[in-house]
Amino acid sequence: MRLHRAALVSLALALLATTGTASAAELTDGATDSPAALALPGKWADWAKVKPVENTPVHPESQAYFRLKNVRVVDGDLVIRSMRHCLAGAPTEDTTPHPAPCGSKENTKYSTGRAQKWLVPAGPDDWRVTFKAKVPQGAAGGTRSALWMLNTPGLGYCKGAEKPTFGEIDVLEWYTAGSREQRTTATTHLECKDNTHVSEGGARDFVGDRAVFHDWSVTRRGSVLTYRMDDKVVLKHTCNEGGLAGVEQCADILNAGWLGIMQGEVFKRDPGTGFYAGPRWDKRFPTISLVIRNVKVEVL
Repeated sequence: MRLHRAALVSLALALLATTGTASAAELTDGATDSPAALALPGKWADWAKVKPVENTPVHPESQAYFRLKNVRVVDGDLVIRSMRHCLAGAPTEDTTPHPAPCGSKENTKYSTGRAQKWLVPAGPDDWRVTFKAKVPQGAAGGTRSALWMLNTPGLGYCKGAEKPTFGEIDVLEWYTAGSREQRTTATTHLECKDNTHVSEGGARDFVGDRAVFHDWSVTRRGSVLTYRMDDKVVLKHTCNEGGLAGVEQCADILNAGWLGIMQGEVFKRDPGTGFYAGPRWDKRFPTISLVIRNVKVEVL
């Protein structure tokens, strides 16, 4: 269904006002992963923290279990924590963090958190989404903090059935291992065929001062996506051009509506094996925090 500009403006203003609470059904309708959802308090009341019902890692390269407890509001800021636990099975909501080594790789487990909501309704209008956030300081190796968007519901990535109109916009990915250590990546992934995207992106050192908040944004104007840190353009991608050449349904992908997501990740590969390398199990892993001050949606 196409929304007219007036309706889109009204919805954007409602999102900024952050009044009301979205139900779990509204946030996860059609999700193949059947996540559990819990609405957040205060100005984040229309966001929900989510996890798969079976509480298993979602990304194929991840070993982090999603927990509702890893997402909390502190002094008005949304805080998403990634942490270590020592136990034989999967961590539960009551399992305490354990930064020190656990004594064995088998008993070393990790958890993280995720919050999401629908930000951009379906339609051809131009828009900008801005995350005001601060990346983790002193993060242990093997983690990733992400501010990103999907045009499909649920927790899924490009996997399983073909999704020719699949879209993923990675506004900020902050890595702490491998070739992207202490670097950021902004990437556009379009289409999903044979579990593979058509992608354009690249590592860019645009994280700025990690001790302060920055505005990381993506702007959609027609078929062009422009990524910025504060007022500086970092990357500009055009659907069906450059690295995104060959995408067959640009308009359908960009017009599908977009889900905003904020989350952490802990990878599972052995240390030293690239940017999906995980942390050292025999070294300290301090609890790390991605802090988000606000999320703004603008109609252009």
